[in-house]
Amino acid sequence: MIDLQTIKDILQYGSLANKEKTLQQQADADKQYQANKKQMADLMRSQGKSEADIQKQVYTEQDQQMKQEKHQVDILGKLFKLLGINQDLISPQGTAPTPTQQPSPTPSTPEEFILNYAPYIDDPAENKRAFPKGMPQPSKEMLDIIRQVSPDDATRSGILKMTENRDAIDPYSLIPSQYDGNSNGTTDRGTNMINAYITPKDPSGLGQYYDPKDGKELGTFNDMWNQEGNQGGTYPYRAQMQAKGINSYEDMNDPLKNEWMMDLIRKVGGYKRWYGPRDSGFKHGL
Repeated sequence: MIDLQTIKDILQYGSLANKEKTLQQQADADKQYQANKKQMADLMRSQGKSEADIQKQVYTEQDQQMKQEKHQVDILGKLFKLLGINQDLISPQGTAPTPTQQPSPTPSTPEEFILNYAPYIDDPAENKRAFPKGMPQPSKEMLDIIRQVSPDDATRSGILKMTENRDAIDPYSLIPSQYDGNSNGTTDRGTNMINAYITPKDPSGLGQYYDPKDGKELGTFNDMWNQEGNQGGTYPYRAQMQAKGINSYEDMNDPLKNEWMMDLIRKVGGYKRWYGPRDSGFKHGL
């Protein structure tokens, strides 16, 4: 004889076999939801949000929303089962509705994608001094460029731009910028502050110039353009630059070409080639 609890389980889950599967799915969804909440809380802390705001937005409003949605799904699922209605909430085999996995409780951003800076912060106090109003998120246009070139490394790419241009009104601005204050006479240009040595007579960044102090070639852009490969007469970095439409330092005013140049420098020397992140409380070399 079937006991009352078994009958209830069959009504709720479709079968006893589905009960175990559904409970596991619910447990997995809840685990992911808790992880998402922790990530959001860490992000809000890195942006200088108060614990009260974090508690309210992450641990109160989101929980209430999730409980309400779960309750609605449970009620509808049981009702459809009792009426014998086959809806999207109920599988063709009569299994219970799979719990909806909650999206990461993050602020609304383009494509619901947000850069989480928290794991890369090395000195929170210095980071706070660098960004007293909190760290911004990139615009949709900038985010599209970042993700096109760095789909698996978007956050570090974003941190690089944000810190190299931290004194700008918008550190993620697409408007070309330039810094001419380097002690060795070189120039930094564009969203990633690509370094080169240029002169009024030769603004191309393709010439070779050497530091009289140590004899090293001046300008990262110049060096990449002129560096020969193992086989004499070949210039592998130049070929890669040209493949992305980079033929002159003037191209560094183009945000997308600037991003491709950053990618090439990053692959050769890593993020340690830039000091913006370190000087803003992030890990040097990230």
